[in-house]
Amino acid sequence: PYPAALSLLGVLSSSLVSSSLIFAGLVSGNQMKQLTIRSYIIRVMPIGLALAGTLAFGNEVYLQLSVAFIQILKAFSPVILLCLLLIAQLETPRSLLFLAIGIIVLGTAAATQGELHATVFGLVCMFFSE
Repeated sequence: PYPAALSLLGVLSSSLVSSSLIFAGLVSGNQMKQLTIRSYIIRVMPIGLALAGTLAFGNEVYLQLSVAFIQILKAFSPVILLCLLLIAQLETPRSLLFLAIGIIVLGTAAATQGELHATVFGLVCMFFSE
């Protein structure tokens, strides 16, 4: 019933565990001493903002779309990842790879064809939550 509180518990527990490991000496905290405000803004803040956006959009999508439809769309994640890898030139295009991705696209398209309650805002939230 309280998705924001649930998300907060996940982030809070991650913070507590990482701080405890540093305090116990099990993990080195030397890099934190070198962290300036500028490097924090450049390196840490974008990751935090992306995580916050993922949590916010991920919670919102459950209010906009059905759970079954969300699970079908999550199967589409490898396609999004491959597109980003190709744009960044971290992956080389291969015919077998495109065949596998094509099968995923066709399967997702066939499974989502009968969804009547999908909204554009829900689909946008789903895209940004990935």
